[in-house]
Amino acid sequence: MPQSRIDDNHDRFRAALIELRDLLRDHAPEQVWAAWANRVLVRSQAGDAGCFDEWMSAYGGMGSISDLSLDWARRLTPGELSAVWIRAEQLRGRCYALASQLRADLAENRRLGGYALTLAREQAWELAPTVNRVWLHTSSQDHPNAQRNYHRRGLRTFKTEDGDRT
Repeated sequence: MPQSRIDDNHDRFRAALIELRDLLRDHAPEQVWAAWANRVLVRSQAGDAGCFDEWMSAYGGMGSISDLSLDWARRLTPGELSAVWIRAEQLRGRCYALASQLRADLAENRRLGGYALTLAREQAWELAPTVNRVWLHTSSQDHPNAQRNYHRRGLRTFKTEDGDRT
């Protein structure tokens, strides 16, 4: 993954997180998520890649950022509140998508694919001891180094097909 793409996405993540943090500071009755966003932002600005996992852990389940409440004091008109909700949803989605992409890009740059593949193979054998073959299907859109990675881990090419899949 080109470092420039990672840097651009990291800048976009920080910008969206700053905007979301500020929106939460202004409109959320409880400041827990604004503080969470600020903590992740500080880690991000320090170059701590763990900030993406921390941000993504805020999503899902009861009491998560997905259950966010806004404007309990009823300071906003219904139209203003709707606009704030829409923007909060956009920013939450953007922050999640960028954190997810950055986490994947950083893992690719750390060359973790081989490790993950090794773990998957080992787990396949452990889950079903009678298994004698593990298949890995890939495509021309796989990473250019993927074939070498598969071969280094004991997999071999069974068949190559040209043309479009239908």
